[in-house]
Amino acid sequence: MTTALFISCSNNNNEKIYLRFENEFNKDILDNKAKSFNFEYDGLVPQNSYFVNSKLKFLKYKHGPENGSIESLIFFDINSDIIKKIVRREIYYEWDDSRNERNGKFSDTLFVILLDKNKIYTYFDNKLIDSTFNKNVYETDIEFIENMKTETEKKYNNR
Repeated sequence: MTTALFISCSNNNNEKIYLRFENEFNKDILDNKAKSFNFEYDGLVPQNSYFVNSKLKFLKYKHGPENGSIESLIFFDINSDIIKKIVRREIYYEWDDSRNERNGKFSDTLFVILLDKNKIYTYFDNKLIDSTFNKNVYETDIEFIENMKTETEKKYNNR
C-alpha cells in the first residue's frame, strides 16, 4: 500500500524544528570530537563531513532541485557504519507561469527518518503531522549516501 502526502503551499516553515535537529547534530559533533573534512563527492552537492576514528559519522549535504532545496543531516551510528538517523528538509516553491517566477508561496516539509525503528516523522508548520513509515521518502537517497560515505572515507584516509 502506498501513501501519498500532499501538503498545500503556504508561507509557514519548519525553522524551529529544523534548528532543534541542527543543534543536536552540532552537539553530537562536539561531544564526539569529530574532525571536519573538506571534500565534495559530487560538485553539485555541497557537503560537510565529520570523522571519528577515520570513519564518517556526521554528514550534512544540500542539493537544489530546479524549484527548491533539500538539506539533509545524516547521523551514522558511532560504533558501526549504519545510518542511525536522517533529517531531511525539503522546500519547494510555487511557480507563477504567467510571470515565469516564484510567487512567494512554498511548502516546507521536514522528515525525520529513524531506520532502525522503521519510523518517519513528518513535520509541517513546526508541527508533527504524520509518523507513517514510507520508505519512498528516503529510498532514492540511500545509495547516494552510501557512495558519498565510501568515497569521502577513501579520500580522508588517503590524505
